[in-house]
Amino acid sequence: MGGDRGPICRRRGVKLILTAHDVLAKQLPPDTWLAQVALAEELQALREADEVVTLSPDDQAFFQSHNIASHCIPIGLDTQAAVNLPAPEKALAELQAFDPSMDWRKPFCLFVGSQHLPNLKAVEQIQALAQAGDGHWQAIAVGSCCPPTQQRNFLALGKVSDSVLQALYQRSALVLIPLEAGTGMSVKTLEAMACGKVILGTAIAFRGYPVESGVDCLINNNLATYVGVIEDIIQHPHQYEQLGNSARNFAQNYDYRQLYQTYLDLLS
Repeated sequence: MGGDRGPICRRRGVKLILTAHDVLAKQLPPDTWLAQVALAEELQALREADEVVTLSPDDQAFFQSHNIASHCIPIGLDTQAAVNLPAPEKALAELQAFDPSMDWRKPFCLFVGSQHLPNLKAVEQIQALAQAGDGHWQAIAVGSCCPPTQQRNFLALGKVSDSVLQALYQRSALVLIPLEAGTGMSVKTLEAMACGKVILGTAIAFRGYPVESGVDCLINNNLATYVGVIEDIIQHPHQYEQLGNSARNFAQNYDYRQLYQTYLDLLS
């Protein structure tokens, strides 16, 4: 961020809007010289903008404490596309065509993530949980968070097509997000909610989202208890069905068509 963008935009009569997707300085060890330098650079860059946009109330308050006002515009999603998951049998056929050697009728929990350190650590936790399970379910990881791997009760698929991902969301018994670190707001959390999935995750997984555990999702920071919760969800899916419905309704508030109108207002 920063540099000569502010002066260049002003000379050309162009409004400069900077979006702070998170507080970059918070990703560095706190109370260190490097973190202080990064924060100073970050604040200076934001001060050059005509308008600043933050994604969460926490980040908005943080920058306000440094006298930088911002507009809070959360992450937006095409919730209409997320709702249009394939029918269960069509999803099953998609997955069987993707890998005929797999038993896709076996219940599984799903994790989707990029090659980001908190995601890599989450995959390690998921592998341990899967191996501690009773063998009647498995965990599947998708994305660059883990190369293609197959272990006891754990399968990593790497990157997959959108159609396969949609099929995985449809067939999954729940979405597992055991993040122990992270900044900003998780798009994958919102995507899973828009798909109407039961989500079991840590408080970090829902950072920035005003969810209520037991209503919109299940927030649990004690990973030692996850296996029991996973198996209960798989064994009694109807008891958790309302959680998925509430998650889908919650996500509707984050449709980009609604949220990003503020950007248009700022530009006009």
